[in-house]
Amino acid sequence: MDSTLREFLRQGNTVISNLVLKNYKKLGMTDTEFILYLQLNSYLQKGETFPELENIAKSLQISVNDVYTQLHNLIEKKILKIETIVNQQGQKTDSYSFDFLYQKLDSLIDEEKKELLNVSAEKDRQKIFNAFQVEFGRDLSPIELEMINDWIEEDKYKTDLILLALREAVLSQAYNLKYIDRILL
Repeated sequence: MDSTLREFLRQGNTVISNLVLKNYKKLGMTDTEFILYLQLNSYLQKGETFPELENIAKSLQISVNDVYTQLHNLIEKKILKIETIVNQQGQKTDSYSFDFLYQKLDSLIDEEKKELLNVSAEKDRQKIFNAFQVEFGRDLSPIELEMINDWIEEDKYKTDLILLALREAVLSQAYNLKYIDRILL
C-alpha cells in the first residue's frame, strides 16, 4: 500500500444525510454555508466539537474573517448553535450543534407530507365530483357539491365508499343524493 492510499484511509470519510444534501437550499443555506456545514460536520464526526477557525479557513482556502461571517450567518438562520457543555469535573467546553438544522428539516418534511396529502385529497375530491357528473349526466348544483363536500370533510367517508354508494344508487336507477346519503349511513 503506498503512502497516498494510507493517508486517504487515515483521513476517514464524512457521512452526510442525503436529506440534508437534497434540501439545504430549501433550508436557506447558501453553497458556501453548506460547504462550511460539511467541514464542521467532518470535525464533529471525528469527535472535535469546536474546531479552530484557522483550520477550517485553511481547508476552505478563505480568510478566518470569512469563516466567522459564514458561522454568524448559520447562527442567524437558526441552522447552527453554539452550546456550552459542562462535563462531570465542572469544566465548560463549547460545541457546535446542528440541532436547529435537523428541527428545520423535520418541519420541512412534515410540510411536504401535508402538501402531498392535500394534493391527494384534492385529486380524490375531483374524482368523486367527476364520477357524479358522469353518472348524473349533468353538472352538479352548488347544494349537491356542498353535500358531497360534507361527506368528505365532516363525515370523513373514504373516496371508495362514496363511489361504491354512487354505483349502488346508479344500479337502482336512483340519481338522488339523499338516496346515496342513506346508503352511506
